[in-house]
Amino acid sequence: MAAPNQPVVLINPPWAVSDGLTTLTCHYPNVQRANDLQWRLEIGQKVAESRGLANLSMFSKAYSLPIDLANPPLLATTNYVLSAMPWGYVLWSKQRAGGGSRGKLDYYVSGHPKGKYIRSIKQFNTHVLWLEGGKQGVCGCKPCYRKMG
Repeated sequence: MAAPNQPVVLINPPWAVSDGLTTLTCHYPNVQRANDLQWRLEIGQKVAESRGLANLSMFSKAYSLPIDLANPPLLATTNYVLSAMPWGYVLWSKQRAGGGSRGKLDYYVSGHPKGKYIRSIKQFNTHVLWLEGGKQGVCGCKPCYRKMG
């Protein structure tokens, strides 16, 4: 999640190479469109890193007083957020119905060209970074990788 009092920069997702399918429906029952801000923040940070933008953690250099002006501490962190999900992708949520995890939300991203849902930020990150790289090589996300096997 974005740290308070730190700059937030909106960056565009890899629009030109998105392979998303425009899907305004999800085939799972009892789902709703989800707030995708947390996903856009986490993916935005990875896209910013892949573009070579600064990504410093707060207090990334150890320091003591007095501060050495020739080597100041790095205090500012920029939070990069995708301005939107990549074209054709939509995040959905569904509440679990029973058991000890009742009420917990499961998330699904629809729009993958293989027709499969992406079920985690990590897997979606993998696919978005592959898109960001111009679709070079083999994508390692589960829907792409399973189709190859």
